[in-house]
Amino acid sequence: MIGAMVLMDNYARVYHQMLLSFARTGQPTTTESLVNALALSREKVEQSLNLLESGGSIYRDPETRAILAAYPFSATPTQHVVRFADGHFVYAMCAIDALGMPVMLDADARVESRCTRCDKEIRITVKRNALEEVSPPGARVWYMQADACCVAALEQCPSINFFCSTEHLEEWRAEQDSAQGMLKTIEGAFAHGARIFGKLLKQDGKFHAL
Repeated sequence: MIGAMVLMDNYARVYHQMLLSFARTGQPTTTESLVNALALSREKVEQSLNLLESGGSIYRDPETRAILAAYPFSATPTQHVVRFADGHFVYAMCAIDALGMPVMLDADARVESRCTRCDKEIRITVKRNALEEVSPPGARVWYMQADACCVAALEQCPSINFFCSTEHLEEWRAEQDSAQGMLKTIEGAFAHGARIFGKLLKQDGKFHAL
C-alpha cells in the first residue's frame, strides 16, 4: 500500500511539473528534465509517464515516445493559441482546453482562434478567472463527446472548435457526414473548461477526460 501511495505521489509531481514547464515554455519537457527537476530516478519518472498515458492525461508518439500533448497543452501548433500578459503563448489541444487553461494557471490571458467555417478571427479575454470580452459576441463552440476508449488527441480534440456564430456552426454541421456533439455558448464552454482544468494543479494531478 505504501508503495502504491508513493507511486501516485510521483505521478502527481511529474504531471504538475510537466504542465508548469509547458506553460512557461510552450514545449513538452523531457524525461531527463523531469528526472533532474524532481530528483526522481528515471525508472520512477517512466512509471509515472506510463500511468499518465494509460489514464489519458498525456499522449506520446507511438514510436519515438516524445510527448505530443499534456492536456490542455499541445506540443505542435494548433489553431487555438493562449497568449499571456507577458506576450508569450502556448497552443491548446482544443477550444475547451484553451478556455480552461487560464483558470488552471490562475493567469490572465487571451484565447485566439479562428472560425472553422469562415476563418474569421475569434478572441476571448479571460481576467481574474472570468470572461471579460468575447469577439465576436456571438461566437460558439462545437463540443464532441468522445467514447471512453478513444485517444482524445486524435479522435476528439480536432472536433472541438470555435465558430464565429451559430449560423456558421450549423452550416458547417450540415456539411459533415457525421457530426455528433453539441453547441455550446462561450460562457458554457468556459465553464466546462474551468470545471475540468481549474483545480488540476491544486489536487492530485489526475486528468479527468473532457
